[in-house]
Amino acid sequence: MSRHASLAILLACLQSMASAGAEERLDALEPRAAPEPTSPSSWQTRQDYARVPVSRAVVLPPMDKVAADPSERVEDGGPLHIGVGRNLPETDQHDLTATVAWTGLPDGRRVASFSVRSPGAVAIRVAVTASLPQGAVLRFFGSKDPNRRYPVIKNDVDTRWSPTIPGDTAGIEIDLPAWTHDSEVSLRVVRVSHIYTSPTAVRSSGGNTCETVEVACKSLPTCPTNAVARMTFTLKDGTSALCTGTAANSRRPRDDNLDTPYFLTAAHCINSQIVADTLETRWFYEYDSCESPHDDPDFTELFGGAALVAADADTDATLLQLRDALPNDACLAGWNTRSGWPGGADVTSLHHSRGDPKQWSGGSIEGTVFLSGRDLIRVAWAEGFTVGGASGAGLFDGSQDLIGILSGGPECVVGEVSIDFYGRFDRFYHSYAGVHLQHDDPPPVDDHGDAIAEATPVVSGSEVTGEIDQGSDADVFRVVVLRRGTLTVYTTGSVDTIGRLKREDGSTLTFNDDDVLSGTPNFRIDAEVAPGAYYIKVSGFGHTDLGAYRLHVEFTADTVLVPLFLAASALDNDGRQGFVRVVNRSDGAGDVRIVATDDAGTSPGAIILTLDGGETQAFNSQDLEEGNADKGLAGRTESGSGDWRLALDSELDIEVQAFVRTTDGFLTAIHDVVAMDATGSHYVPVFNPASNVNQRSRLRLVNPDPANAVVVTVTGIDDAGDEGQSAVELELAAGSSRTLDSAELEEAFGDGVGKWRLWVESDGEIHLVNLLDSVSGDLTNLSTRGADNYRE
Repeated sequence: MSRHASLAILLACLQSMASAGAEERLDALEPRAAPEPTSPSSWQTRQDYARVPVSRAVVLPPMDKVAADPSERVEDGGPLHIGVGRNLPETDQHDLTATVAWTGLPDGRRVASFSVRSPGAVAIRVAVTASLPQGAVLRFFGSKDPNRRYPVIKNDVDTRWSPTIPGDTAGIEIDLPAWTHDSEVSLRVVRVSHIYTSPTAVRSSGGNTCETVEVACKSLPTCPTNAVARMTFTLKDGTSALCTGTAANSRRPRDDNLDTPYFLTAAHCINSQIVADTLETRWFYEYDSCESPHDDPDFTELFGGAALVAADADTDATLLQLRDALPNDACLAGWNTRSGWPGGADVTSLHHSRGDPKQWSGGSIEGTVFLSGRDLIRVAWAEGFTVGGASGAGLFDGSQDLIGILSGGPECVVGEVSIDFYGRFDRFYHSYAGVHLQHDDPPPVDDHGDAIAEATPVVSGSEVTGEIDQGSDADVFRVVVLRRGTLTVYTTGSVDTIGRLKREDGSTLTFNDDDVLSGTPNFRIDAEVAPGAYYIKVSGFGHTDLGAYRLHVEFTADTVLVPLFLAASALDNDGRQGFVRVVNRSDGAGDVRIVATDDAGTSPGAIILTLDGGETQAFNSQDLEEGNADKGLAGRTESGSGDWRLALDSELDIEVQAFVRTTDGFLTAIHDVVAMDATGSHYVPVFNPASNVNQRSRLRLVNPDPANAVVVTVTGIDDAGDEGQSAVELELAAGSSRTLDSAELEEAFGDGVGKWRLWVESDGEIHLVNLLDSVSGDLTNLSTRGADNYRE
C-alpha cells in the first residue's frame, strides 16, 4: 500500500462529490458451513521424500544481507513486497530432466525428483517452464512437510509459478506414464522467489489510532468478516507481495457464486493476467480470542489463481474470478453503489496489514476526493489503522455493504488522525464491474445444467455423456444414495476433467482432477457416503480443456442387503425357498456376518458364515432357521414372524446373489430393488390391477431403520392417464416389512383402466421390491426398469 505524507497536503483542493449511474445493492451470500474437502490423492507425491532423497539438488548462493532484509517494503504506489526474485546458478539454467535419475514404480510409471534451495528463505516459489507428454504430472513438495499436497501441473507451460512452499527448499517430482520416454519431457526452473522471514505481529486490542486491532477484539458479524482473505502473488521478476481482498456476491446462481467466486482487490496489487495466475488466498487467518497466544492461527489456503475480469486505474480497483471454490465457511460480501455519502457516516474495514492475522479499523467518511487521477473516498480512523499488506481491503458502511477498496494513505502519526483513501466502488461498478456482478446475460444453451437447481438426474450403475463446450462450462448431475457405502464417479474420454462431489447444500465433499488408478487425466472420486442426495460437478481442468466425456456413476454398499428371504415354511406352503450364494473374492479366509430381520422387525442375533479364500458357499431358508455347520454357518434364527430380510457385511471382498427357487428348479433373482428417481420417489412402471388373479402384483416395503418408524405414501396413475382417487398412506414400524397387494391399493385408488404406475414416497429410508406372483407358483422380480427406455 502506498503511503505518502504529500497526499494529505493535496486533499483540500481535490474534493469531488460526483456520482454515476443508478444505485444498485446486493446482500451478502452466507457460507455453506460444511467441512472442507480433502485434497485429491493425485496431488500426493508417488514417493515419500521424508525418507527418499531427491536425485538432484540445486542450491542457490546465500543472499546479500541487504537484499534479504525482511523489513517492510512498500514500493511507490505498489503492494507490500515480501520476497525477491533470484536466478539459478548458470550451471543449472538448463533442462534439469537430463541430469536426474529415474525410478520405476510397481504400476510401470517412472518418477524423478529434484529440489531447489534458497538458503535463509522462510518460504519459496519456483517458476518452471515444462514440456510434458500426455499423462505426465508435475508435483511439488516441501522440505518441512514433504507429505503436504499441492496442486499439480499436467500440461505444457511457458512459465508457471509453484505454490508458496514453507521453508527454504522446494521439491519437484516428475511422474511419467509407462509408455513415455525420458526424452519426451523437459523442465527448466527459470526463476525463484525468495520470501523473507515473516515480520512478527505487534498485537493490540485497540485504543490508539496507530495501533492495529484484531478482529477477535471486536464483536463482528460472520459476513463480511469471513469474506476477507490475505493475498500472496508473484510478479514476473520473482518479487512476491501481499495484499488483501474481499469475495463479492453477484446475481449468478448460488452454486456459481460459491464455486467460482468474484474477488475484489486493488488494481495496484493485481492488474494483469500474468500476476493473477500466481494468486494464493489465505482464509480465516485470524486469532480465536483477543488475548490468545501468539501461535499462528489455523487457516484454509487456495492455490488456483484467478482470472482477471476487470481492472481500473481510475478507482484503483480490480475484479478477479477465483478458479477455486470458496472455502465452505467463507461468505460473499454484499455491496451497494450509493454515492454522495454524508460526512461523518460510520465505516469499517477488514484487512491483513503486514500480512498478519485479520484486523479491523473503524472510523468515518470525510468526503470523496479526486487524487492523483483516482476517484477516492477519504476516511478518518477513530480506532485502528492500516499499513502495507492492507491494500485492496474493503470499506463497509453501517449495513456491512462494501462501498470502497483500499488504495493508500499517509503514514500514521501518533496523536494525529489516521487517514486512508478507498477507491470508489460505485464508479468501478458502473464503468467495469456491474456487467459481471449483475450477470444479466441470458444463460447459454447447454447439454446439462451448470447449477444444483438444474442438475441432470443419474442413477448408480449408469453412464451419461456430456460436453465441456467453453472454458467456464460445468455440468452438474444428481444421484440419490439409499444406504451407506462407497460412491464412485469418474469420467472417460480425451478431455482433462475435474470432478467435485457435493452435498445437497452445495458444499464440496471432495474433489479430484486425475484418476491415479488408470493414469489418465480423467478424474475419479471414491467417497464414503451416507444415504441422501449428492451432486457431481464436471468441468475442464483448464480453459482449453474442451470436448466430450462420459460420466460413470457406481455405488458399492458397505452392507449387502437382501430385501426378501423366504421363511422356511414357504417350502411346504408354496413350494418356494429362499436361496443365497456368497462369493469370497478375497485370497484369504474370513467371516461374513449375517443379520436376519423378520417382517415384525425382530432380529434374533447375528449368524456367522466362515469362508476360505476364493470359496463360494450357498445356504437356504432351512439352513438359516435350523442351522447348518456343514456349510460354515455358526448359529441359527429359528422361525420368525413372516419372511426375512438379510444384511451381510464382512472385511472380505464378497459378492452376494439372492434368489427364490421353486421345487421344479425355477430361479428368480431377488437382490434388485426399486430405484429412487430424481424427485425422491420410488417409481414402479408396471403393477397389475386386482382383477388380474393369475398374475398378482405384490409391493414389498422394508423399513431398515431399527429405531424409527417411517410414513409411506403411494400414488398411482392408470393406463388411461388418470390418477387414483386418493393416496395410500401407511406407517411402517421400526425395522419392519410389509407386503401390499393390488386390492389394498385399489381401496384408495378405486378401479382404474388397465395397469397402474406407482410412485412411492416416504419420510425416511425404505427399500422396495416389485413382485409378480403367478398361479403357476413362479415369482418374478420386476424392480429393475430398463434404463435406456426411461428418462427422468
